[in-house]
Amino acid sequence: MAPDWGMIQVVIGLAVLVFVMPPHWAVLLRDAFRTLYLKWKPRDGQCEYLSYAEMTREPDTPVHHCRRACPHTHRRHIAGQTCWQTTISDFFDPRSFRRKIIEKPTEKLPLQQRYLCLDREVLHAFILCMIPASFAPKKIELARATETFEEGFLKIDVKSRGEDGSGPVVLHIAHNPVPSVQVPWNHSLTAHEIKCILEHYPPYYRKTLYYHHRPIPSPIRSFEDVKRGGWVVAVGLTKCEPVPVYMDILDDPINNRGAVFWRAIRRVKAIIQNNIQPLFQEPGEAKDICAVMRLLDYVLEEMTDSGLGGIIVGSRLVDPDALERLTVDQCQQAIQIFNNSPRLDTEGLERVRETLSPILLQVLCGIYWGVHLCIICVKNPGRELNRILPEVLIDEDRFYLQGC
Repeated sequence: MAPDWGMIQVVIGLAVLVFVMPPHWAVLLRDAFRTLYLKWKPRDGQCEYLSYAEMTREPDTPVHHCRRACPHTHRRHIAGQTCWQTTISDFFDPRSFRRKIIEKPTEKLPLQQRYLCLDREVLHAFILCMIPASFAPKKIELARATETFEEGFLKIDVKSRGEDGSGPVVLHIAHNPVPSVQVPWNHSLTAHEIKCILEHYPPYYRKTLYYHHRPIPSPIRSFEDVKRGGWVVAVGLTKCEPVPVYMDILDDPINNRGAVFWRAIRRVKAIIQNNIQPLFQEPGEAKDICAVMRLLDYVLEEMTDSGLGGIIVGSRLVDPDALERLTVDQCQQAIQIFNNSPRLDTEGLERVRETLSPILLQVLCGIYWGVHLCIICVKNPGRELNRILPEVLIDEDRFYLQGC
């Protein structure tokens, strides 16, 4: 078939015209070309969009689900125009998302380049689920100054922010296979649990906890409970595992870092001091309570777990698993004491005495282990996701993933 020389001349003429006409005319011509092109190929002006609001429509559904051994962390990164299919797109359970098609900013992104758009919360949820338990705290200053987040097998690169830095932000996500011993256990997090952890709940938060394989509801029912001490005691009694990173409270007036931990630990101390210590004066009980108070004073002052064993020498504080197990009701009642007011009236104090009298040692041991586990999690900076991610991954609302 002979070439259409007339059409070729028109195209060449228009191309030359772009270079000789005034700049504002060139912009108008480019916009006109874009409009005509999108009428011809409208799908090139669209992309798939993953929205956090859609994910939370099924709040109690795990965001990732594999019926058998999870293959997702063992896949190699497959280069291609849509390489995100083997990373973020395929990771989220279809039951957790109702994917949308949106118009992409065609004036700033190439028309023929394919993208996956996602909002900030979806990106953070993916990072939260993919960081392995072997995560080592990062140096905050170094992490914030880069445009790359790399942790073991996960790598996120900021490819562009637009010509003037005003966006859209284009990312590339890659990962390498993970040794089976390092597979993140936090794949089972539900949309609700991720939402809460991203909204400054402690990294130990789960909607349901398990005390010797028996379910108990989380003592955190609203953000107000995050400031209370019940969840610290629950951590000690249930030995639940934390997510390796968490969202810090950046504007706390007292704590520069780790406010979610220090607030709750101070609340535990206030409740023991006001609601428990005055009630139990028998020598053995008093000695154990004093050991816990020394422990709390020490960690609040030194902010470390080094030397905790020496502080409890002479007390009966041991691993609570070595003691007689509580019933589920006893466990819940003990935890609730630390969600109550730190200054109870006479009637309230009598209820505390009645609840704790048969189980005081188990509860004190639970406090010891809960505080110990929390300090291990918070003592070193670098687990605070909103402090270690590059600023652009915190500040922007939407991101566009591109392929290799």
